[in-house]
Amino acid sequence: EAYEEMYGRPELDGLIRQLVRDNEWEPGELHRRLLDLPWSDALTTNWDTLLERTRENLHSQRFYDVVNVPEDIARTRAPRIVKLHGSLPSYTPFIFTSGDYEVYPEKRSPFVNLVQQVLLENDLCLVGFSGDDPNFKEWVGWVKKELGKNARRIFLLGYLNLTDEKRTQFKDDNIVPVDLAPLFKGEDAVDDPYYASNKAILSFLESAKPKPLHNWPDDALYQEIIADKVTEKPDGSHTSESFEALNNSQLAATRIREKLPLLKKLRESY
Repeated sequence: EAYEEMYGRPELDGLIRQLVRDNEWEPGELHRRLLDLPWSDALTTNWDTLLERTRENLHSQRFYDVVNVPEDIARTRAPRIVKLHGSLPSYTPFIFTSGDYEVYPEKRSPFVNLVQQVLLENDLCLVGFSGDDPNFKEWVGWVKKELGKNARRIFLLGYLNLTDEKRTQFKDDNIVPVDLAPLFKGEDAVDDPYYASNKAILSFLESAKPKPLHNWPDDALYQEIIADKVTEKPDGSHTSESFEALNNSQLAATRIREKLPLLKKLRESY
């Protein structure tokens, strides 16, 4: 705030561009794994464009629209990457000063409405985020006031190292902190606990990711059904149970009985 008052807004924006060297960095593996998860929307207060550039390398079939300014909301559909605080290089103002936060509800009311709608309809997962952002506190307070105990849950995940006081404060704001700090202390300490905790979070979310409805049948179950026992004949040639069953009705009936539980399981999984 003081820097802006002394040198003006263009100088402050120029300083941010100078210090946040967006074009000198490339998205990493964790960025890809993050966006490969089936989020309804991805909301970010970061100015960098790492998430947007990650879209080109996703393994999934997901495509994210990008919302840089409130006017973009009307022409985009979920899932979206929503840049709540501006975006490099030119989507200004970069929300930074206390004055920016004071006028945010008035000047960026569509963003406020969007986030409030997201909070009403979805559980929120905060990753790489302190939970101390003034706008975020305002939005959480609004949801708490409107819905009380019926509000959707908000999870704060990461290497948080929380005190009991801070944990109680989050609880009062309807935020469930999942602090991974104890996992990376003592003998399990690592050089970069923030990276390690984010990696652990993504690994858990990936393992809990619902199986896509179109991904059927289950490959392991299917392979078990079509598995065939191959035996060597006295003359050195090979034959399979399926081939032998073609001319042996008793063997064919036995094989069908053996496969029935698997076939039933396959049908019920459809």
